[in-house]
Amino acid sequence: MRIAYVCHYFVPEPAAPAARVHEFARAWVRDHGHDVTVITTFPNHPLGRIPPAYRGRWWATERLDGIRVLRCWLYAVPNRGVGRRGLDHLSFMLTALVFGLPRLGKVDVVLASSPTLFSALSAWVIARLRRVPFVLEVRDLWPEAIVGLGLMRPGPAVRILEGLARFLYRQAALVVVVTEAFADRLAEQGVPRRKLAVIPNGADTRLFSPEIDGCATRAALGLTDAS
Repeated sequence: MRIAYVCHYFVPEPAAPAARVHEFARAWVRDHGHDVTVITTFPNHPLGRIPPAYRGRWWATERLDGIRVLRCWLYAVPNRGVGRRGLDHLSFMLTALVFGLPRLGKVDVVLASSPTLFSALSAWVIARLRRVPFVLEVRDLWPEAIVGLGLMRPGPAVRILEGLARFLYRQAALVVVVTEAFADRLAEQGVPRRKLAVIPNGADTRLFSPEIDGCATRAALGLTDAS
């Protein structure tokens, strides 16, 4: 298959979405022979600083572990606050379309993760323009999560995000969640069960296995059984 994955974060950024997308894409290429393209930003998280190699550029094309990486400019800011971070995410939503889509080529499916909803919206637009299925992977429930953390208060902005989330759920050919509780929550919000797939987080057992003796590693790190 020819897979396109739109994600705001990607390696070398130290963020869970960055590592997850990299590992998924690498496995699809290495273990299944798929052609994978990731549309993402210039590295900048969490400090909001774009490395010198990317400054003054609108886009860059790279290869990493067999993955084609299409990087796009964004308004980079530190990972704190809501207002400027919103502009950060909105800028990538636009540049993913302006600088990512023209370089994408033919694809069979377009994927995106929530959070963030803005990059997922651009992924939906790309899928519509290419007339291929759009798959939404829900790793956290937005905007419920940011309201629960106290980063946003209920009001017009939250209602807009809630509407955007419902729109993306309706448009997705498949909604992938990581827990049964998430599936139940989305079903309560009207997402058909037939569109929901529960795929829990996992680990590469070639790297992490209960048969591996960790004594040497624990000793090297100064850890005891009590640690």
